Amino acid sequence: MTLRPYSLELFLISIPISYITFMLVVWGVGVLPHVGPGSPSLAAGFAVVSSWYALSCYVWIPVTWLVGSLAITVVRRRSR
Repeated sequence: MTLRPYSLELFLISIPISYITFMLVVWGVGVLPHVGPGSPSLAAGFAVVSSWYALSCYVWIPVTWLVGSLAITVVRRRSR
């Protein structure tokens, strides 16, 4: 399967990629290093960050789709 820039297939792949990237950056960098006594549990932090993603997914999914499309275009132009 060859992905085309700006295609529906790339958009559908961008949904889990954007979620994983968001979680790694925000939860992994913003929550995990600050865990200590008296802080909420990791599961609570995961739930909060997941809700942040849900509230902002209308931005993250299209941005991931556009970045993926641009990356495919650049890679194809360099390989010619």
